[in-house]
Amino acid sequence: MFRIDESKWKIHDPDGILSYHFESFDVSVLKCEGAIHPREDMLSFTHKETGYIVDFGYYGCEVTMDGRFVVYVIDANLEDGWSNPIERHEENDFLEAMLNLKAMYRKYS
Repeated sequence: MFRIDESKWKIHDPDGILSYHFESFDVSVLKCEGAIHPREDMLSFTHKETGYIVDFGYYGCEVTMDGRFVVYVIDANLEDGWSNPIERHEENDFLEAMLNLKAMYRKYS
């Protein structure tokens, strides 16, 4: 389970990813009609003071799972923030990508 300080961050977690225990995570829930639907907007945190966004998404085929999990750090105060991310990390493996997400959350908290 991954806890976010909600006093500092606004959370977007439509699939309830943060409620999973990743130590015993079953990747079979990652599928097009599964408990966690792979898509570009899977999870994001927006810092209430800085406006930074830590974004987690899947880019690729949602049916065959031929794609990458990507973590972006964006300065939402910039007009072209999404075009020029502060950081970008990608992984083939969901759990490795979650480690990147946790690291970016800690770094920008």
